[in-house]
Amino acid sequence: MIEFIFNNIPLVIIIIGGILSLLGRKENNKDTSTKPINPLPPVKKDIRQAEKTTEKKEKPFDVLKREMEEKLRQEVQKHLPTVTQQAKKIRPVIEEKKTEVAQTAQTTKQLQQEYTKLNTELSRKQAMASQLLPNRSAHKVVEGIIWSEILGPPRAKKPFRPNNKI
Repeated sequence: MIEFIFNNIPLVIIIIGGILSLLGRKENNKDTSTKPINPLPPVKKDIRQAEKTTEKKEKPFDVLKREMEEKLRQEVQKHLPTVTQQAKKIRPVIEEKKTEVAQTAQTTKQLQQEYTKLNTELSRKQAMASQLLPNRSAHKVVEGIIWSEILGPPRAKKPFRPNNKI
């Protein structure tokens, strides 16, 4: 309920102002019926009295605003010691986490630098390997075997000898 009131302060102020204005009207109606009618004072005095009455009367919204501000200040003052105690407890943990984050960021930066170095070295080695070795495909391998048979020594120079001699 209190949260609703604090979250909807303008609505509460309007409702309370409406109630106060209705109560003010009822009291004014009762006062006029019981009092006898007085003759009007001179114009100059009337203006001064009207100014004094407007100065003395405060708007209900201003009064309500001051009351709500005072209640809010009291609530803040009531909870302020616990908040400061919790802040004192949490502050070292926050500092520790900040140092951990800074260390993690530093190690991440170092690992990223190592990664870029290794990546460039890998790409350089791959480029060298692709230059040294010819492009191999299955068809070229078959052709290579055929040419080795053609150009190699004759079969008579390498007779077939089975391992099993009886």
